Amino acid sequence: MSVCEGYRYIYLPTDGTTHVSLQIYFEDWQKKQWTTKGVADWEDGIWKITYQLCVRCAE
Repeated sequence: MSVCEGYRYIYLPTDGTTHVSLQIYFEDWQKKQWTTKGVADWEDGIWKITYQLCVRCAE
């Protein structure tokens, strides 16, 4: 696995939306599943993103 394979993009709205809630599920290099929740707010011309600590999903 290359170091770049772990990166993904999340495209945020460009239609005037100013708040987005998100929940992300992902798998690590050991095939363990994780989740995190967060929000993105459009402030001062940029998206400010905050999120909770990642939590292991129940198996």
